[in-house]
Amino acid sequence: MKKFYRFLLLLIIMVLGNSFLFSQTYDWNTKAGGNSQRNGFSLALGPLLEDGVEPEIYWEGGEYAKYAGKAVIEGDHLLVYRRWQSASQEEAWIIDYNLYTGEERWRVVLPIDTYHNYSKVSAVKDGLVFANRAGGASEPEYIYALDTETGAIVWKSEAQVGECDSESLAFADNGDLIAGDLDYVRRISIEDGSTIWETQRGGASSDGDAANVYGDRVYIWDQTAMGMFITTLDIETGEELYSSDIIGSPGFQQHGFAIGLDGRIYADIQRGNPEMDSLHVFIDNGEAFEKQWSYPNAYTPYGNLGIAADDKSVYTFSRENKLLRLDALTGALLATSEVSLDLDGDDGFMPYIAIGNDGLLYIAVEDWPYYKLSSFTANCELLYEESIEGLRGVALGDSVMVVNGKANIIKAYKGRANSGVGLQEIGLSQHKVYPNPSQGIFYLEDKFEQDDLINIEVFNIEGKVVVSTHIVVYDNNSIRIDLSQQKNGLYLLKTYSKGKNNFQKLLKQ
Repeated sequence: MKKFYRFLLLLIIMVLGNSFLFSQTYDWNTKAGGNSQRNGFSLALGPLLEDGVEPEIYWEGGEYAKYAGKAVIEGDHLLVYRRWQSASQEEAWIIDYNLYTGEERWRVVLPIDTYHNYSKVSAVKDGLVFANRAGGASEPEYIYALDTETGAIVWKSEAQVGECDSESLAFADNGDLIAGDLDYVRRISIEDGSTIWETQRGGASSDGDAANVYGDRVYIWDQTAMGMFITTLDIETGEELYSSDIIGSPGFQQHGFAIGLDGRIYADIQRGNPEMDSLHVFIDNGEAFEKQWSYPNAYTPYGNLGIAADDKSVYTFSRENKLLRLDALTGALLATSEVSLDLDGDDGFMPYIAIGNDGLLYIAVEDWPYYKLSSFTANCELLYEESIEGLRGVALGDSVMVVNGKANIIKAYKGRANSGVGLQEIGLSQHKVYPNPSQGIFYLEDKFEQDDLINIEVFNIEGKVVVSTHIVVYDNNSIRIDLSQQKNGLYLLKTYSKGKNNFQKLLKQ
């Protein structure tokens, strides 16, 4: 009975507490791409920026930095690293700011286990900030989990991981870390930092070493002497399942994947060679990779692609360095920008893309010694440009957009709030869920329309999210929800689609 009342209280809080209801869906968990699919998509709404109009900001300023890193967001926590100079190990701060006021809550310098000077933030998830000192050279360092509220060290990873500055972690449904480096992919326990499994791989270098997660699969760049290809691993065991055909010659590959909400894989080969630089798109059919199309694109050694909210468009860059909107299903060109995003006149720039729930794009470009923030419509029409010294990435949170730059430049732009959730927008038990009770596998059915975007979250009795995903529904099919790795007991299913939330009790036994 006590558990039932706790569950009932959770439901009431979710129905009446708008900020709690959306806090999980608006986080920018991984610094490149914002989520474990690294597709740049967020349910949040960023600012409406317009050239000639001064943008509204919540705050700007922050600790001085000669070197700065891309930001991550959880709730009202903004986590950044700020480094005063290149040589000092003691002057590499990880700082937590209040996202909306700029108030500094805490700062830490990571323990010095080797000789590396960096302290960098990789990701944030479920009240833990993940940071390490491996930012400079892709050489192994320990991952530290810090308490988001205090900055205290919660655990130190068993394994050393060689993340570069451009890479970041991904996450399994239960919060376990999926960490890639030059030599291994590892699943690391969210509870204590122990290694659950590790799988050897032929690494790709820098950003290309990062792993992506979609459902029960991990996707990585892999290579042999024959060339580059995609490999998928079982997320529970680390077992290699199968690989794609070779899609590039062996060598450095400094651009990671993006995975759409429907699981479509966007693999960007980047070598600075016009004969090779191309976007390749695959579907994983559960037994093999099926190549769908490819498109020649610009040389962008680091960065992330962007996937639109409807999963029908992917954004990349042309050989003329202009923003491109491509049809996700066919690769057909839908739109191109009039302006180039190359800032120094030479080939090669680093774009990081965030896309709000309304389709607006926010692109941070690094092209040393030039840096620029731009905003575009979904159809690649330029809305706004701003030069920002040392700009490193862009992150979206609940009604806010943040950039982190050099000097004293941290800027939190005022975004737009998603419409509040009133009782008329909430339904209980509107979906058919079967079997319920279940031993762990549930199926959700409703009169979905084709291409409906469904946001799904499952909460345990403590209010923690144990499943969080976005699914595009095709042909009125059912949706599979897997709680097989969770404990027996009561869970709350929340679905969000077309402005409405629905809740339903799930019982695993």
